[in-house]
Amino acid sequence: MKIKSKLLIALLLVSLVPATICCVFSYLSARSLLTRSVGNHLRSVASLQHARVNDLVARNLERLALVASRTQLRLSLARLENGGGADERERVNRILTDARHSIDDFTAITVYGLDGVAVAATDPAEIGRAHFDMKLFRRCQKEYEADYLFLDGDGRLMLCLSGPLTLDDKLLGVLVVRCQTNHLLALVADYSGLGQTGETLLVKRDARGDAILLTPTRFDRHAALRRTLTREKNYVCISSVSGTAVSADGIDYREKPVLAIVEGLAATGWGMVVKIDKAEAYAPVDRLRDILLAMAVVSVLAVVTVATIVVRGVCSPIDHLAGVAGRVAAGNLELRAEVTSRDEVGMLAATFNDMLARLHAGSQALEEKIGQLNDEIGAHERVEKEKEELIGELRQALAEIKTLKGIMPICAACKKIRDDQGIWNQIESYIRAHSEAEFSHGLCPECARKLYPDIEFPMDLR
Repeated sequence: MKIKSKLLIALLLVSLVPATICCVFSYLSARSLLTRSVGNHLRSVASLQHARVNDLVARNLERLALVASRTQLRLSLARLENGGGADERERVNRILTDARHSIDDFTAITVYGLDGVAVAATDPAEIGRAHFDMKLFRRCQKEYEADYLFLDGDGRLMLCLSGPLTLDDKLLGVLVVRCQTNHLLALVADYSGLGQTGETLLVKRDARGDAILLTPTRFDRHAALRRTLTREKNYVCISSVSGTAVSADGIDYREKPVLAIVEGLAATGWGMVVKIDKAEAYAPVDRLRDILLAMAVVSVLAVVTVATIVVRGVCSPIDHLAGVAGRVAAGNLELRAEVTSRDEVGMLAATFNDMLARLHAGSQALEEKIGQLNDEIGAHERVEKEKEELIGELRQALAEIKTLKGIMPICAACKKIRDDQGIWNQIESYIRAHSEAEFSHGLCPECARKLYPDIEFPMDLR
C-alpha cells in the first residue's frame, strides 16, 4: 500500500472514528432519554386513565347499590317469592321501571330468583328466562359486579351490573342492570397527550390466557369483544397483570411496534394498556438520527476532500522524489529532485540531490579508474598474448630442435663420426646435420703457434 493511501486512511480514521462514536453516543443517549420521557408520560396517562376507570366502576357500583337498596323493591320481591300474585309482580316491575328512568345510562333492569330465572323486569319479555351466565349469576349472589361487557342485538357495546338483593341478611335474588357504555367509550376515546397513534386499550383474558379487546380501538371501531390477541405473538395486551404499572415493549393489535404501560384493574379484573407507536414516539430522535447522518455524510465528504488535499500536498514531493529515485536507479545519475519547500521533505530532496552529486562524481571517477584499469588490462592482455605467442614459438622451436645424445662412434685419429648408415662424416658435418649449430673456422693459440711459429698472435685469438 502506498504511503498516500496509508496517510489518507489514517486521517480518515483519526477524524471520522471519534465523530462517529460521538454521533452514535448522542443518538443512543437521546433515544434512552426519550424512552424514559415517553415512558413517564405514558405512566402518567395510565395513572389518570386508571383513576378514571376506577371512578367509573365505583359510580356504576354505587348506582347499582342505590337500586338494590330500595326497600320497597326488596319487600315486594320478598312477598312475590312468598306467593304474591300478579299485583306484587307488577309492583316490582313498576319499581324497576322507575329506577331505570331515574338513571339515563340504564336500559333494562331484571331481577332473577334464586333458581336463576327472571321473576321481574322492565322488559316483560325477559320474565321467565334463565340468567345468561350461571357462573356470573353465582358470583353476583355474593358481591356486586360491574365488569361484564356484552354486545346487544344491534352490535352495541353494553355493560351488565349485577349484585345480590337481600332483606334481613336473607338472599332474595340477583339484580341485573343493563346500561350503556358511553362514559367508558368516551374514556378510551380520549387520546389527549397520546399523539396520532396513542390510545388506551381495555382487555380481558379468556380461559386460554389470550387477550380479548373489550372496547373499540382507535384504528378498529368494531374490535370490542370481537378481536382476540393470542399468546403466540408478542402482544403487549397479553402482559396485562394486576399491580403496579409496568413498561411493555412489543406489538399492538395492528402488529406494529409500540411502547406501552400495562397494568391491571383490580376492581374489574381487566387489563389496561396505554400505548403509542414507536415510530411516533421515536420520531424526534429519528429526526436527530437523520440530521446526524446528514452531518456525518457532509463531514465525510469534507474530511475526504481536506484529507485528499493535505495528503496530495504532503505526498506529491515524496512521489516526485520517489520517481526521481526510480529513474536514478535505472542509471540516470544526472537527474535532480526539485526542492519546493524547507520542511523535512525539502531537506530530504536537498540531501538526495547532494547524494546524487557525490554519487555522480564518484561514478565518473570510478569510470575513469575503470578506463585506466581496462587500459592496464588491455596492456596486460597484450603482454600475455605476446608471451603466449613467444611461448608458442619457443615450443615450436623446441619441437624443431635436433638433439645429439647417446654413444657416437668417433675416430680416435681423424675425429670423424660414423652415422647410423655406417658412413664416416666430418665432425662439423655431423653436428651441423644433427643440430642447428653452425661452425666458423679459426685457430686456437696452440695450433696457431704450431702452424705459424713466426707470427705473433694476440692472446684472445679464437
